[in-house]
Amino acid sequence: MASFSRLAVMAWAHLRVVWARNVSFPVVVIAMASAALLLLARDRERGANVRQPRVEDVPTGRSSTGGRSGRSSSRRSLREANRPRKLASVRRLTIGSDAEGGALFTLAPVPPLPSSSSASVPPPPSGDGVAAGASSSSAPLRLMVRPEVAPALCKLASTVELYLLTRVSSDEEEAEVVSALVDAGVVAAGMNVHKALFCETVEGRVSMVRQLEPQLALDEAGGVVDALGRFVKSVQRLDRSPAPGEIAPEGPARTTLAALLE
Repeated sequence: MASFSRLAVMAWAHLRVVWARNVSFPVVVIAMASAALLLLARDRERGANVRQPRVEDVPTGRSSTGGRSGRSSSRRSLREANRPRKLASVRRLTIGSDAEGGALFTLAPVPPLPSSSSASVPPPPSGDGVAAGASSSSAPLRLMVRPEVAPALCKLASTVELYLLTRVSSDEEEAEVVSALVDAGVVAAGMNVHKALFCETVEGRVSMVRQLEPQLALDEAGGVVDALGRFVKSVQRLDRSPAPGEIAPEGPARTTLAALLE
């Protein structure tokens, strides 16, 4: 393109000379052809001196600073290798529950903060058992992941793309759920805290699951399981994992988190 522009400039200059000096037209054509040949020869010589890129110079998906794409692919392959047998074909898993009284969360008393003064001074004697029970029941409660569920959630967070869909009634409950997941080690195990989603109705939970399109959807509400049967490949009713000594409930399309990891 640069050679063509230079030729155009030279042609205009020669035409001005022809008009000014009445030079014959063949002379102008010969001069322009000679200039064009000289320009082409010089451009070819410059192109020969330009180093052609080698195969090893072509950038790949892995960058020199560590390769974000390489790290993500290795992390994904590690998750697939550690995936339980029942979840071999599951890449995205959604679990739906309620914040209070559900299969994942429960209310537990807040443990008292230890202090040197309280440790040295013995507690005052209680008058009777009723007073002691009243003092324990008045202790503040906080939302926490059920102890029998926490190990299974951590395992799932490290092997699949886990989404937790929790029905709450306030913004404070949303913060409590996130805090409970952090305290139980679920976030540290690999779950993205932004994949803890919230809704106020079970219909909202159905809508979120349909948008996420998981390979497996677990929900503790029978209405959600029935509504998702036409849209999700595999839907199962989630029961509360049995505590030590309890017997897991049985039934079609019912499961517990512990059963998924067997």
